[in-house]
Amino acid sequence: MSDVPQSGEPETDLLEEFDTLLEQFEKAARDGDLNEFRRLDHVLRSKALALIGGMPDMEPSDDRYVDALRDAVARLGTAAGEIQQERQMLKARREADQKVRLAYSRK
Repeated sequence: MSDVPQSGEPETDLLEEFDTLLEQFEKAARDGDLNEFRRLDHVLRSKALALIGGMPDMEPSDDRYVDALRDAVARLGTAAGEIQQERQMLKARREADQKVRLAYSRK
């Protein structure tokens, strides 16, 4: 179940739930919580497919769904970039630690 309040409009509710999940996804990326990041990645993919599946029912003049998806894709890219940077920093720290241990083990 979602903790997002229901508005009575399924499309609006889905967008709000997607946005809430995206915020949690971004937080997991910032915190370096890879397990939560992976879990939310799966959930977000499912929600994105549901949003895309609902697009044929949109009014031609209603841009909010397309705009929401465009924003979501940009935010997902940012979060994925943050995770990649975190992984690179962790790898660099491990390599530096290994070099220090090797230097001390030779003495």
